[in-house]
Amino acid sequence: MRKSLVEKEPTQIRGMPNFLANPNLKLMIFGGKGGTGKTTCATATAVYLAKNHPEKRIIVISTDPAHSLGDSFNIAIGNKITPVKENVWGLEIDADELLEEYKARNEEVMRKIADRGTYFDEEDVENFFDKSLPGLDEVMAIIRIANLLKVGEYDLIILDTAPTGHTMVLLSLPQKMEQWVHIMDMLMAKHRYLMKTMVGRYKRDECDEFLDSQMNDIKRVRLLLANDRNTEFVPVTIPEPMSIYEIEKVVKTLKKYRIIVNSIIVNRVIEGDSGCPFCQARRQERKKYMREIEEKFTLYNLVKMPLFPYQIRGMESLTEYSQILFGEREYALPTKVEVLSQVAPLTKGKLSNILEKKLKFVIFG
Repeated sequence: MRKSLVEKEPTQIRGMPNFLANPNLKLMIFGGKGGTGKTTCATATAVYLAKNHPEKRIIVISTDPAHSLGDSFNIAIGNKITPVKENVWGLEIDADELLEEYKARNEEVMRKIADRGTYFDEEDVENFFDKSLPGLDEVMAIIRIANLLKVGEYDLIILDTAPTGHTMVLLSLPQKMEQWVHIMDMLMAKHRYLMKTMVGRYKRDECDEFLDSQMNDIKRVRLLLANDRNTEFVPVTIPEPMSIYEIEKVVKTLKKYRIIVNSIIVNRVIEGDSGCPFCQARRQERKKYMREIEEKFTLYNLVKMPLFPYQIRGMESLTEYSQILFGEREYALPTKVEVLSQVAPLTKGKLSNILEKKLKFVIFG
């Protein structure tokens, strides 16, 4: 149907991801502002690598609370590892569910630590347990990913993250989690001192083993994220001001955590002249933002992807997208588009009705 509507001529979209050159890559993280095409880039990369490396077992994981991984693959994926194709699997992590599992598994030992290290009564301990775990649900998501790599069932994990702010919080959590474990260890220090004073010695038990295991998990995650041989973060942006600003923040934050960035994908680039007045206007507007991207990120490999006239969803369109992304083919620019002879006028907006109400709080979502 698309071919019947357009006649095509080739145009070159420059750049190509260089992370394919790293055979040791174990974890790829795609991140950026919401709506820039992170999920499309992540799933298309999985499709491409699966085809060209059939011996590799690849899993694509979404940590975005508003998952779109299943939508991109056009199959149902939930909080369970789901086959996508021969050597590709998908997982949409439910961080809240992971946290509940974690609490159920460790509730007893954590209560014991709180009881040993404080003068709380039973109700205070209950409150401590419920309220002293800020961000732990998100940490569990990262630890789950690290555990998948540890057992070696998958050769490559491709991570589709939430919008920038959530992702930056996610990456900072191992450090915060270390502080939380340190506080728990300080509570245990009181108990250890009392035991040594009254009994003459202290014997390690399940509480110490729990704290050691938590610290080992966190250290493993931190080392994984900062491992330039095994891990790479791929920011995804579009030529619009807010998206460029978000990527600037991402790159600065990643430097702080020593997480490697080599390539930046710039989605929805309008190149060439399609003869469409609307497209020409959009192209002129975005030219200045493309210049800004090239100036601000000159040290990085910029991979420019075109604005497609249709939604990238399902294996066929993901394969096409991946072939252009990895330089196997050139994007064919539409030169003739079927134009509707008549366009129905827009109905009058009704938002003015809000002004007639005495509202105190308005939510846009």
